[in-house]
Amino acid sequence: MPAGAEVAYPADTYVFIHQQLWVIEGTLRFLEGTMQHELSRGDCLQLGAPVDCVLSNPGTVDCRYLVALTRR
Repeated sequence: MPAGAEVAYPADTYVFIHQQLWVIEGTLRFLEGTMQHELSRGDCLQLGAPVDCVLSNPGTVDCRYLVALTRR
């Protein structure tokens, strides 16, 4: 994700899947409903119940991250 970029995901886009984020490089800000997570290289986050989410890169360099998916 480019520096300064932001992407919103409504809850209904992942109702039938489990997701886990893993930051490979850079920083990633993840707003999960009202809970904000600040992730950096090596951090992992398993998402909870589906809520509206926003991914953003507050850093000055690109962020690389992996999203692992499984069916619910």
